[in-house]
Amino acid sequence: MLALFSTVIAYFLRAVISLRYSVEIRGMDKLTAERLHRKQGILFMPNHPAHMDPPLLFLYLWPKFRMRPLETDYVFKMAFLKPFNRLIRAIALPSFEHAVNEYKIKRAEKAIREIAEGLKKGNHFIVYPSGGLKATAKEVLGGASGAHELLKECPDANVVLIRTTGFWGSRFSKALSGQSPNILLTLKEGCKILLKNLIFFAPRRKIVIELEPNPDGMPRGNATRVELNRFLESWYNRYPDGEEPLQLVSYSRWKEELPEPFQPSQKQGLNQRGAPVSDETRRKIYNEIKRILEKPDLALDPEMSLAFDLGMDSLNIAEFITYLAKNFD
Repeated sequence: MLALFSTVIAYFLRAVISLRYSVEIRGMDKLTAERLHRKQGILFMPNHPAHMDPPLLFLYLWPKFRMRPLETDYVFKMAFLKPFNRLIRAIALPSFEHAVNEYKIKRAEKAIREIAEGLKKGNHFIVYPSGGLKATAKEVLGGASGAHELLKECPDANVVLIRTTGFWGSRFSKALSGQSPNILLTLKEGCKILLKNLIFFAPRRKIVIELEPNPDGMPRGNATRVELNRFLESWYNRYPDGEEPLQLVSYSRWKEELPEPFQPSQKQGLNQRGAPVSDETRRKIYNEIKRILEKPDLALDPEMSLAFDLGMDSLNIAEFITYLAKNFD
């Protein structure tokens, strides 16, 4: 009975969403037993261009696959989403954007462990490898570690990569403000746009959702975090220019009313190398990086990026910053 009710609700909400979005799904026919032949459950791994792509994915995928999402505390604790989160049995993940502590680390490890155990039992989950909204037209994973940890623990899990295109430039993305938009305020603005366009005449945004189960060449098993993240970034950014095109949609049917995209300020004077670093200081810092990464023989040079070249995630970098602050000016 619950399954029937949830399916009816999903189709109703699709009709509501269609007032503002024209959605095209590509690859749903690929989600067959022949393509999803691995022993464990399905790990859906989408890109994350805006706050609206998770609801869309759930409306189209949850009635069939009943996947459980990994959500940051910010979304998980929103009052109006609590009944929905209970229904889909969402898993909370603490945010490491502003602070890192032992309690958060333990909660994150518990969440990853719960998903890994569920995959081994044949359950399905949806996890965003980037860990948050993308800040630029490119999907950048850096040293994000969640997807790598899950695939290392569950090498026989089925993986479905999802690329959503069309949200870069919407109010729900970072394209207009440069920061994560407030969900409730943005929803209210969206309702105003519908009303001033007499609901049924609002200009619609074209959204394309592409699905690829168990893609060829995807690093698994003993692959490093860097190898997996660079593969995912390459797949998510398969556009002619290597990044998602900006799509601005008018707020009015009766006249062109386009928003202004965010233009990051160009900071000056940040390309100077600063004071020289002694060989002794460099040795200590390199040793600390090797200790954090548990790679005593790692070859390092000053031009390497902590996230992209070395694969350090937010926890690694936070630990490294704490070491620097404690031991150096």
